[in-house]
Parts: sequence; structure tokens; C-alpha cells
Amino acid sequence: MKVLIKTKNWEDEDQNKIIDLVFEQWKNRRSNITLEQTNNWFKRLDLENTSKSITATINDELIGWLLFVKHSNSEAEINPWALNGHPILSKESRDQIETSSLLLKEAIKQAEKEQVHRLELSFMKNIPYNLKNEKIYTSLGMRLIEQTCHMRQNLENFSLPEINIPAKFKITPISQISKNDFYKCFYNVFRTSEDEWMLDKSDSEIKDHFESDVYNNHFELISDASICLIDNGGNLMAFTVLRKSHGEKNGHIWIIGVDTNYRKQGIGRNLLNLVKSKLIEMEYKSISLNVNLTNKPAYDLYCKTGFQEEWIQYNYAWTNKITNLK
Repeated sequence: MKVLIKTKNWEDEDQNKIIDLVFEQWKNRRSNITLEQTNNWFKRLDLENTSKSITATINDELIGWLLFVKHSNSEAEINPWALNGHPILSKESRDQIETSSLLLKEAIKQAEKEQVHRLELSFMKNIPYNLKNEKIYTSLGMRLIEQTCHMRQNLENFSLPEINIPAKFKITPISQISKNDFYKCFYNVFRTSEDEWMLDKSDSEIKDHFESDVYNNHFELISDASICLIDNGGNLMAFTVLRKSHGEKNGHIWIIGVDTNYRKQGIGRNLLNLVKSKLIEMEYKSISLNVNLTNKPAYDLYCKTGFQEEWIQYNYAWTNKITNLK
């Protein structure tokens, strides 16, 4: 029997069938989850750009699905957030590799149609999934570009070390810095870092990522803890952006960076401690962040300053070679 692949705008989809399929998979991992909770998760989806629902059916019976989410003009993602990346398949899908391949091929066609530069797929390694292996991704031209470690530190009863930021550096709220100055520092920091995910991006993709995910973001900014350091010449040389996410009373470090000319001087460590002190003053219970495991200096710093691993996420990406040449 032939598998039929269809693409629709998410808002035009029969969402109840999709939610039932997702619930079937989620309850295998969390026996206490309810259909109502799954429904509520989908209701809270905040999709700023038009997203596509890609389905696989046999005789009108849904056997597989994925969500194509466009984050910016240059980047899109397959099944982000709790959907955990992999195509979602029903128990009735006998050939899971074939069904997954068909869904992913259609997602790549959609990326080409919309002239998206990059299509990503991220999943947590410790969560079981239907695919037998990840060879299907590489067979479709997707590359492993990132291994992200999510880390957290409990701030309750935390004894804060002495904060030693030299007086020559001016501490300024990031909200008072011009977008151009912020981007210039952001670009220089990550073009000279050991973060493979950032180094893999083109200049236009970095600009889009900064605009859509760093500078403009629907998660609320924690203004008092989102700060930067300015040197004697008035140059931005270190920054951090914190947002309310990843748990109740948790401050998540969305981005943190130190200019290459000021590294290995203890500035990153002291900036972290300053941010923690701000959160403690506001009675936050914890602080979290994500770090690429290839960025060993950053990972080692976070371990030394009290952060602990919670989970590791793998990120595959397909890139449109034609649009990247433009």
C-alpha cells in the first residue's frame, strides 16, 4: 500500500489527529501524562511564522507526522521543543525507516521551496525514538553539527564567591546598548569561539539568529541580570542575556560571551557570579544554560562554577548549498 505525503499550513490541519498521535508517543515515555496535558501543550504553541504540517497516511489513516517550523528567513526546524526532532510515527507504521525518510524528504523540499538556508533537527540522546539509527539523516545530507549540554545550578542556600570585576569596566544594562554595538560584539565573540554550531553558520545566518533568537524573543527578558561590560574606550567587551524560561523561578542564560581580547582574565567567571547575585536578589531558585560540548573552555568554566549536567541534545542540519552561494 502506498504512503501518501501531504503538506498543509498548521492552522489548516486536523490537529486532533496529530495530537492523538503525539499523545500515543509521549505516554510511552511519561505514563502519567494525559491527553488534556498534550492538548494544552499544543494550544500554547507560539508560532510567529507560518508553520507546515507534513503527514504520512495510508488509506487516510495517519501513520506519521512532523512539524516544519520556520524560525527566520534563513532557518527552519523539524519538530522543535518537546516534539524532540525525530519524525513521529504511529504503531501502525510497519516500515518506520521508509515513512521517516518520506517525511524528511518532504521537509527538505519545503525548505528548498521557501529558500531556507538551513533545516535543523534536534533530539535528546536519552529519549527513546522510533528510528533504528541516525543513518537516515546522513543519507539525506544532514550533518551532526552540535552536541548541546543543558546545565543547571541551584541558587537556594548558594554561597556566592567574591565578585571581582575591575573598576575600569562599566557595568551597563544590555537594554541600553544599541543593537548595532551589541551585534558587532556578538559576531566577534562567536566567530572566534570554539562553538561549532556558530562556526558552521554563514554571516547571514548569524545575523538572522541574532535578530530572531537573541535580540527579539518571546521569552521575557530578565532586565536586571541582562548586562554588559564596557571598557575604557567605550567598547562592548562582554555581555549576557537572561530570560525567564526552563522552569519556575529559573533564570536561563540565553547567551553569554567575552570578546577575544579579554579572555583568560577571569571576566567570564566574574560575570557569571554577578548574574547569579542579581538572580538571588530577585529570589530566583536556579540558573541554567546550554553549552556546546565542543566548546571545552566554556564547558569547563561552567563545571568549575557549580553547574551540573541535566541532559545532552544532538543537532543535525541540512543546508541549502544553492541559497548559501547567493
